[in-house]
Amino acid sequence: MEAKESLCKVIEAILEIGNNFKTDIIIDFLSGKQNSTIESNGLDEMETFGIGENEDESIWEQVISQAISDGYLSSDKKESNGGISVTSAGKKFLKNPVSFKIEGENEDDEDGNVGSNIDSNIQQLMQEIENDHDVKPTKTAAKKKSSIKIELIHAIDRQKDLDDFANSQGKDFLEVLDELESIIKSGMKLNIDYFINEVLDEDQVDEIIEVLSKHNGLLDKALMELEDTYSEDEVRLVNIKYLTLNAKK
Repeated sequence: MEAKESLCKVIEAILEIGNNFKTDIIIDFLSGKQNSTIESNGLDEMETFGIGENEDESIWEQVISQAISDGYLSSDKKESNGGISVTSAGKKFLKNPVSFKIEGENEDDEDGNVGSNIDSNIQQLMQEIENDHDVKPTKTAAKKKSSIKIELIHAIDRQKDLDDFANSQGKDFLEVLDELESIIKSGMKLNIDYFINEVLDEDQVDEIIEVLSKHNGLLDKALMELEDTYSEDEVRLVNIKYLTLNAKK
């Protein structure tokens, strides 16, 4: 779907409020929502506050994610605040907007099957959940975990910030990494390079993969060797890439 005007609103908003705010605050700002960060920084007094209040928040998530992927916005995870900023390409876009498209929402057909553009692995997982009509109390936790996995796969497909995903699910980032590892070990392949590249340089990724390879993928040993240089989050993120690269075909 065409989202040129929506991206212009995002760029205008970020240029007014500055580069110190993450995606969730930007979305609240666009939606005209009050929260402690909005109020303490006086953002609700700014001209563009609430300029996107008529749009669904999921659309703003997609616009920001796609704009980062296309180079109109930047999110540097190496910086402590991790704020979203407008790139020079983004400023040029605002002066001379061109077509900018995001993925439209998938709709269920009459038989309850998901749209054809959803990955077949996701479709299979969703179908398994839908077919489990006899939901006993002992199955509730398992169904909830499967639902989270589906949402996570969708988030990766949209190249959504995984920190934001963790926050939206009320989970610790390490729990999201647990889910990612579980998904890959179940036989699926995930490409999270878009997120890894925001956190680590190419040389750092290569170094971690080299250590993982040396220990034949034994994460605990790799963590021990790299603990003085990299955080557990960073090593486990690259481990997702390592597991995907070495998954059986």
